[in-house]
Amino acid sequence: MYPVVNIDRMHGTDNHADLRSVKYGTVANDEFTEAEINNGSIVVLSDAIDHECYKAVAPTSSNKFIDLYLVASPEYLPNPLKQTLDCFTNVAGKFARAYKLINGDCFSITEDGVDGGAAASVGAAIYAQNGDVKLKAGSGAIQIGTISRKETKGGKNWLVIDVKEVIA
Repeated sequence: MYPVVNIDRMHGTDNHADLRSVKYGTVANDEFTEAEINNGSIVVLSDAIDHECYKAVAPTSSNKFIDLYLVASPEYLPNPLKQTLDCFTNVAGKFARAYKLINGDCFSITEDGVDGGAAASVGAAIYAQNGDVKLKAGSGAIQIGTISRKETKGGKNWLVIDVKEVIA
């Protein structure tokens, strides 16, 4: 099972200038290797593949809030009568959709999409991690916002995250 994300209150849902098509991967010895990535992951853009598509990699501590994108592709399920949204992930080599994080955005993600998400309380800070695409509650490299509430819908526990850049 994979995390599920809801992006109804993200700037990119209405302003397509804040959307990017990305292929996620890792870089070792200057070589990009495509890899699977879950919705709800945080990435930064790397090299352009063409005029509309980019390679995407995990953020590092040298990145800033302005560099961050939330992966949230439409879920394609080959057999929707037997599968649920948590059966979807972005497979290696295929393009994923990424939303630029903008102050004032709000998204929700199932607890399994955040390290420490089940134990986190309302008001807890949410961070992008150094070298990892998974969000983390409590500490990390770059704060992206806070948990404004917790909800249970469809038998899943959700964290509602209000996006806000914190300038140190």
